[in-house]
Amino acid sequence: MYHARCVIDLKDTTVQPFCNIVSRVMTFNLRLAEFSHCKETILAKNDKEKNARLHKEQFESEKADIERWREMAPTMKARLRRIGCDLPFYDFLDSYDREFHRIASESIESIPTLLDIQEIDQEGRDDSARPYEFHGYKQVFFELDGRFAQYVEKNPKANVRGSAMFLLNDSGECGTVIRVPRNIKCSFRHPELKYSIKIGALFHEIGHAWDVENRLNIDPGSGRFDVVKAEAFAHCYALERLAEGSFVKMYDTYLCSMRSQSKAAGYVGEIAKLVLEQHTERSLVDWQDHFDQALAVM
Repeated sequence: MYHARCVIDLKDTTVQPFCNIVSRVMTFNLRLAEFSHCKETILAKNDKEKNARLHKEQFESEKADIERWREMAPTMKARLRRIGCDLPFYDFLDSYDREFHRIASESIESIPTLLDIQEIDQEGRDDSARPYEFHGYKQVFFELDGRFAQYVEKNPKANVRGSAMFLLNDSGECGTVIRVPRNIKCSFRHPELKYSIKIGALFHEIGHAWDVENRLNIDPGSGRFDVVKAEAFAHCYALERLAEGSFVKMYDTYLCSMRSQSKAAGYVGEIAKLVLEQHTERSLVDWQDHFDQALAVM
């Protein structure tokens, strides 16, 4: 018995533009045979303290970058618009945090069967133990073909694990509850920059909500769930929304992930190939390409 869980493997390396953000990867090669237990404990403590210090330094650096770009955003955006670069969203000049919550609120208002969008502190909680209930709605589980046995399992390589739970009430009415982890695994330390990645996962789950709303590939009432088509639909929806919203960095990252996954075996590769067939790649305007021109505008 399975509920729908989407695991998106999005590498965040392409969402670091001009900002002075350094991803630090600490590797501690402690050879146990060469150290006593006491010394290992001391080294582990020192490593932990050093790692914590580096994380704090990175957070402060990211915070300073964000404050600097937000301070210049009104003037820069005005200049960009004067040269014809008028976008619905400007990467890093606008707030990913505010945009995430705006998208969530508008989606709940526009999709009747979308009951709630939640940010959860405990990433990847196992919902299969008992049905989730929400205001009179109870979670529906689907009988899936054996080849999808790993569909709801955690992927340790994924840095964003969004999930969409499908529910029914006693009247047979469908509902969807979306969950996105509050804290994700990525090189960023500041929450604002983490939202730049989470927006892609949010759009994907909203795609599932629209699927249920229109009974395209997922129908909790009848128990119908076409995993390949449903996932491809959600991926394509996310890519279109990212393109329409001018989330240039996340769009490029998401599309790159699909290309990578298309080489995988089994249903994962099948889904990605279908996405690449159905989605027409968009050439997006990146305001950073017009930076020098904008600076020259008085």
